[in-house]
Amino acid sequence: MIEQANHHSTYRSNRGWRVVAAAAAVATLICPQTAIAENTTIIDRPVSIAATTKPSAKQQAYNTMQAAKQDLDARNAQVTQAAKDVQTAQQQVSKATAAQQQVAKDTAYLTSKEGKSAVGFFKSQHTDSGNKAAAILTAKEATHVDIGGEHDATSLENMWADLIYLNEVNMNVRKEVNLEPVKITDIVLATAMLRADDVRYSFSHDGSRYGYEENLARYPLGYIDPVYAWYLEKPTYEKYKRGEDIGGHEYHHYTNLISQQPSVGAVAVASDLPGTPSIGGANAVATYERCTLGEGMYGCNTDTEKYRYSLNNDGGKYAITLDTIYTVEQYYQLLQNYISSINTAYQKLNTANKTLADAKSKLASANAKYTEAQKAANVAQTEYTQAQAAYNNCVNGNCQILMYRLYNPYSGEHFYTADRPERVTLTGLGWHYEGVGWIAPTAGDPVYRLYNPYAGDHHYTLSAKERDALKRAGWRYEGIGWRSAAASDKGRKPLYREYNPYATTGTHNYTLDANEHHHLISLGWRNEGTAWYAA
Repeated sequence: MIEQANHHSTYRSNRGWRVVAAAAAVATLICPQTAIAENTTIIDRPVSIAATTKPSAKQQAYNTMQAAKQDLDARNAQVTQAAKDVQTAQQQVSKATAAQQQVAKDTAYLTSKEGKSAVGFFKSQHTDSGNKAAAILTAKEATHVDIGGEHDATSLENMWADLIYLNEVNMNVRKEVNLEPVKITDIVLATAMLRADDVRYSFSHDGSRYGYEENLARYPLGYIDPVYAWYLEKPTYEKYKRGEDIGGHEYHHYTNLISQQPSVGAVAVASDLPGTPSIGGANAVATYERCTLGEGMYGCNTDTEKYRYSLNNDGGKYAITLDTIYTVEQYYQLLQNYISSINTAYQKLNTANKTLADAKSKLASANAKYTEAQKAANVAQTEYTQAQAAYNNCVNGNCQILMYRLYNPYSGEHFYTADRPERVTLTGLGWHYEGVGWIAPTAGDPVYRLYNPYAGDHHYTLSAKERDALKRAGWRYEGIGWRSAAASDKGRKPLYREYNPYATTGTHNYTLDANEHHHLISLGWRNEGTAWYAA
């Protein structure tokens, strides 16, 4: 399949060389001042080699070998440092993992479903009454309670609403008739929650079983605000007091709100159950401790901050428990403190999770850098081995030159040079070094190097005719780049030349690899035969 124009595909041979590239940034390498990326990275074009004074072939081979050895040493040092960085990163991951596990353990309950519920709140009080309240909601008889469920009365959102409604009783109803505010206890609130969950399934009174007066309301059959719905019975109650006919209308919900006795109470709401629209959008229960002395099963002392609570269970036995009385404002603060502790737990857990994630990310980065360092060291080792062999051959009278191959990721151009300093300079400017492309002889037919100042592209040719034609077309001649092995060299190897008709820069590729050559042709590149010969 032929690639579309202005797109590029990549291919790597067994040696890992990237060879297919079409131009996306054609004129970006015209001069050193040309920016080729948004980050203003500059990739300079290779300098002209026409006037370069070169050392002798033997000295050049020696210099190349020594430079390759220095590069290998530097690469190996980078591998050593990268390995240390990986070890440090692994230690940080281990440390962060242990810390995260400890925080997760410490915050497990607060961030659990029960921890984020009224049951968690009651247990956090560490009081007899708090434990009893939690027991009411977790008893096996509490079959309708879904602790911490989104729609359940025990959710902290609904619990917060409970206090808002109880405060409304005090500020909008009882204050109007100069009555003391209703206070609240853990056990009374837990019982109200139990009943609020019950009436989602059966909307009927059953509060007396727990020893309480009870108001019920539901939406949409009632009002969204249950307290206001109960308050609307006030006119009926006033008619009743005047002895007027009330026509069977209800007023006892209102009278429960304005009980003359010092009272303790709670309002609990539970959302509608999914799939049961007949129950309504919300349910509310107002449960009030009558706290009447002399009725036997209730023992109260409202002059102190404690009173005795009696739960009338089905067995007829009464468990006496001390229950702490709070003002609504005090209870607000307790609940706010508990919610804050949950939020703090999440913050600690999130921080620990982020620290662990960052440590893992740094380890992944360290591993990637180690892999790249190892790859670079392997390339450097191969190059040093080749440089040694080239120098030894040169000492024995058969001098050869290493040809370096580089790739410009912005223009798609591959560049080839025998000049190691030029290779190092280009690598520092952003070109990717792809290793030794082939080994050239020091003697043989010249390979000419030309540069297109308009496209920022280089071209290499064994043909003097092609060289001259390009010069007339405006290409700059940059001299002899290297030599091609003569026909007398029986071991010479062909470098294949391919042309990409869809690119405007990086249009030619030269490779010693026959697999690479045939792959490019299969992608739509044109086969232009043998460019020159390696030694």
